[in-house]
Amino acid sequence: MEISSQLNTLLESKGMSADELAEKADIPRMTIYNARKGKNVTLTTAMKIVKALEVNVSDIWSEFVEDEEVA
Repeated sequence: MEISSQLNTLLESKGMSADELAEKADIPRMTIYNARKGKNVTLTTAMKIVKALEVNVSDIWSEFVEDEEVA
C-alpha cells in the first residue's frame, strides 16, 4: 500500500480531516495535502504526523521500517 493510501486510511478511520491533522501536528496544511498525494516529507514532519495520529511509524511508513527492533 502506498504511503498516501495508508495516511488517507488512517485519517478516515480516526474521523480526522487533513486540516485537523495539520493543526494537531502543528504543521502546515499544505504539507498534509502533499503527504496525502504521496509526496515526501521530512523525518521531523513524519514524526509529528505519527504522534498526532497516535500510531506507530510502521502504520504509515511500513516499507521503511525493518522487522528488527532498533536499539
